[in-house]
Parts: sequence; structure tokens; C-alpha cells
Amino acid sequence: MGGLTIRRYQNLLALGEKYKGTFNPQVMMKVLDTPIEQGGPTVKGTIYQVIAVPAQLKIWLKAPGIQDWTEIGLGALFGKKGS
Repeated sequence: MGGLTIRRYQNLLALGEKYKGTFNPQVMMKVLDTPIEQGGPTVKGTIYQVIAVPAQLKIWLKAPGIQDWTEIGLGALFGKKGS
């Protein structure tokens, strides 16, 4: 499994360089939706994925093969209206 972890890491570094300066939730979703065979980090058996933007009080969750990306506003949990 160590070799797979190294490959995922290297793929993430390459994608980080490719999208440098343009990251937002949509770009991160694209990165995480890229399978390892196509230069991404995602392998069969990935259980869930999470993207968080604390400044916006939002997270996006995905359960591959079960549920696509779902945005969850966290503002109400922190007493912020409209989030």
C-alpha cells in the first residue's frame, strides 16, 4: 500500500502545481474526482471526501458511488444568518 500512497501524493502535488492560484471548491472537487489512473488521488474504495472553506462556513461532502458533492452551510451552527 505504501507505493499507492506515494503515487497519490505525487499526483496531488502535480495537480496542485497545475491549478496553483486557482483553487476554489469547484477546482478541488475536480481534483478529488480524478482517479489515480488519470493522475488524481482517488482510488477505488474511497469512502468519503470533504472540502471545507472555513471563511464561508461551508463544507462539501461526497460519498463516492453513493452521494455526489453536497454543499452544507454551517452558519446556523455558529449563529450566522444566511449561511
